[in-house]
Amino acid sequence: MLGITLALVIVAELALRIVYHFRDEKIDLFAYKTSADCFKNSPWVADYFHEDHQAAILEWHSYVYWRLRPYHGRYVNVDNDGIRRTWQSPDSAAADAFNVFILGGSTTWGNGSRDLHTVPSELSRLLHERGVKARVTNFGESGYVSMQELITLELQLRKGNIPDLVVCYDGVNDTYAAWQQNRAGIPQNEAARVREFNMTNPKRRAERTQLLVKEYASNLALRRFAKAIVNKLPKRGAAPPAVEAIPDDILAQNVVETYRGHMELVRSLADRYDFNYVFFWQPNLFEKKAYSPREQVQADIMKTEGVFFRKTYDAVRAAGVEAASDGHFHDLSTIFAEETGPVYFDFCHMAEEGNHVVASHMIDPVLEALNIH
Repeated sequence: MLGITLALVIVAELALRIVYHFRDEKIDLFAYKTSADCFKNSPWVADYFHEDHQAAILEWHSYVYWRLRPYHGRYVNVDNDGIRRTWQSPDSAAADAFNVFILGGSTTWGNGSRDLHTVPSELSRLLHERGVKARVTNFGESGYVSMQELITLELQLRKGNIPDLVVCYDGVNDTYAAWQQNRAGIPQNEAARVREFNMTNPKRRAERTQLLVKEYASNLALRRFAKAIVNKLPKRGAAPPAVEAIPDDILAQNVVETYRGHMELVRSLADRYDFNYVFFWQPNLFEKKAYSPREQVQADIMKTEGVFFRKTYDAVRAAGVEAASDGHFHDLSTIFAEETGPVYFDFCHMAEEGNHVVASHMIDPVLEALNIH
């Protein structure tokens, strides 16, 4: 009987895996991205996202956890240090060219944009148009929060690569990581890395076995099927006590205070290594007042996240971070607030035209930080 039961369980698991495979295939992320209304009249977009998918393989990097492995394509190019290609002016290699670092997450890296049309590339081009010799490096990486950016900067300083200007383009990842884990100031998906470390720790053999079994069980199709059935059943009796969570208002304040700490640390490094710095708080979908059809779909998918994003961004404004920054912090969150046409293809990544608008709002503060008037 045990053998028959085990055989039936295995058959049911395999059958459900096949069903879920074909059902999940209907959720075609490639088609979802390439068909976004912000990409109209962009014949390159399908080829770009094909390269983007091929390039999206992360390698372990000490201290910062990850960076992309080297990749070379038509629209996506990543060097051996995990740094994406940026448009450079003909005089960027000149001895008197400014050394400009741009730090951030995937919006800085340029998800949805070709190499030469990311925010760093657009800013590099605008500097050239203003007659400024500059060498711009895109240190952005998908998922990075501000602390990972800070460590990235410190590693460059340790190597003797001293910038003239550091530009930080932030907001989305610090906010999302806090919402995801109900805690501000840690990288995204930190719980997964804790679990992976514990599973590979040879001094925790009993716990490792338990974690491996739990990890495998959590991925069973039968568990997914059972959970779907349970969720449809009428709820009876008292609900189990929930894990105490930090209220959204307090968590939003924690995000703001954590970012202020990041700004102070950058300021201290700037004083020590003699470079200037400027911070930009980035826009996102939830700051728009009117959505395009695709943007509305995305906003509906992320209703809960949207509420927390608005609270956090409101907290930044209420805290007067910009006014207290002595010109080092600039809030760009509302630059698309009145835009009625499509800007985003998900909750934070935008088409190349949006990158140009962002860079256009950056250029004057950047010139001021470089002491160019």
